[in-house]
Amino acid sequence: MRNCLNGVQSRTGTGSYARVPRAVRFGALAVVAIGAACAIASIWPRVPSGSFDLRCEGWDRTAAAAVVALITERDAMVDRQLGDVVFRLRRARKNCRHNLAALAWFDYQALTDGRFKKLR
Repeated sequence: MRNCLNGVQSRTGTGSYARVPRAVRFGALAVVAIGAACAIASIWPRVPSGSFDLRCEGWDRTAAAAVVALITERDAMVDRQLGDVVFRLRRARKNCRHNLAALAWFDYQALTDGRFKKLR
């Protein structure tokens, strides 16, 4: 008796593998692959949520003081810039939590070099 796998005859003669539809075999393979991906994702190391790069501590204090100084001003131009300021501060802090201090430095530098006050 021949089965449909390249004309190879089955040892048992029943061809049980050939009786399973291709869609079922593919579905079972997909379930196994998704299960393996979930298992790997569950054991993948994560950055602790409370960790903050030590190099960023001073930069963050200085930038926070600059943001407070901008918030206390009642200028229309400053009001338009506050969205960008908050975005940069959040992005810098996120980069520090993910140990990307060199990238965060650019945002902290933009917040503290006075460029937002010069646009008035």
